[in-house]
Amino acid sequence: MNNFFEIFRFLFSKKTRIIFIPAIIVLLIASILLGASQGTAWAPFIYTVF
Repeated sequence: MNNFFEIFRFLFSKKTRIIFIPAIIVLLIASILLGASQGTAWAPFIYTVF
C-alpha cells in the first residue's frame, strides 16, 4: 500500500504532471472505449498495431 501512495505522489508532482497526466487520460479513454464496445469491434485494429 505504501508503494501505491509513492507512485501517486510521483505522478502528481509538479515536474511529472505535465507529461503523465495527458498520457493517463488517453489510456483511460481508450480503456473505456474498448470496454464499451466489448472489444470485438476493435480487434482488427489492435491486431494491426501489434
